[in-house]
Amino acid sequence: MSSSLSKNRRSMRYFEWSVLIVLFFVFLFVFYKHLDDIIESSYDSTVKGLSGSLKSGVFLVKSQWMLSGSTNNVIDLDGYGDNDIDINVKGFPVGSKSDLNQIESGLQCIELWQSLIRNSPGISLDPADNKDFIAKFENGKCYFTHQRSRILKRVITYDPENGEVETMSFAVETSIDI
Repeated sequence: MSSSLSKNRRSMRYFEWSVLIVLFFVFLFVFYKHLDDIIESSYDSTVKGLSGSLKSGVFLVKSQWMLSGSTNNVIDLDGYGDNDIDINVKGFPVGSKSDLNQIESGLQCIELWQSLIRNSPGISLDPADNKDFIAKFENGKCYFTHQRSRILKRVITYDPENGEVETMSFAVETSIDI
């Protein structure tokens, strides 16, 4: 009788372990299905936060320009950041280190990004550099494209003519050249 009881207990333990393992794999499968959603949500939050930081930086520079009493372009605005922000005639930042009164290249977009967003994530002109963002200057605007997502292409735009900062999202499959 004892042998039969022992076999029943062993069978029961195997059954319990089997159920536990099956439940673990079900949990793992459900978690894995939502992992992309969690990652995409974190990317979305990152891009929105950086967009807000850029917008705040533009606003603060414009405010400093107005407080200085200036009505035209300024090279190396005093009182903001490292005192190297260049301002156009409308009071909006157009870069740093370039000493120009307008944005003319992606490199100036990168300078502006790094000057207005302290501790900013990596940015480059070349997608092969494997940075978080790629900068591009086109049609008078700076485009900062987030590179990490496999599902959505998130782009922050900055228009130095009116200081507007926007965030856009596109499906990765969408062939929008930004």
